[in-house]
Amino acid sequence: MFGLRGPNFFATPVYLDNIRPLYHGMVAAIAVLVGGICYLGNRLENLPDHKRMKPWVALTVGPVLGALFGFSTFNVHIPWFATAIFGSETQVSFKVSHIERDFERRCRHPLVLTSGDKLCGISEDLRATVRPGDTIIIKGRGTQMGIFRREEFVQASD
Repeated sequence: MFGLRGPNFFATPVYLDNIRPLYHGMVAAIAVLVGGICYLGNRLENLPDHKRMKPWVALTVGPVLGALFGFSTFNVHIPWFATAIFGSETQVSFKVSHIERDFERRCRHPLVLTSGDKLCGISEDLRATVRPGDTIIIKGRGTQMGIFRREEFVQASD
């Protein structure tokens, strides 16, 4: 009934706004963890010099890993699982950022939401009426964290 994969799941704007500080904390924590592992690994007495981690590598790799794992964990995985388990019939409003005119392999002429998500599978009738800044109401199985959209959705009247 509901697509539990791909472009059918959207984290809600309220959740994304609330999770942002935790996401930044996760990035910092992973960066400190990677840096600490590198530091402790370099302190091993029997480790040859050519196998020691260079400090600039730890300072570069740590934040990148933190950003990648933090983003996917907090913006995708946690709300996806919570919505799949605890979701019920609901609707969530999203603002349209812009409409892409380019063809993509799996998503033709998507509506891009202000959250950065792309809304694919739009009917031509709805596409003709939507403008940047409009509010779209997505109906489907959802929670306060996210929503799995059904095929039907409507434009809110502003």
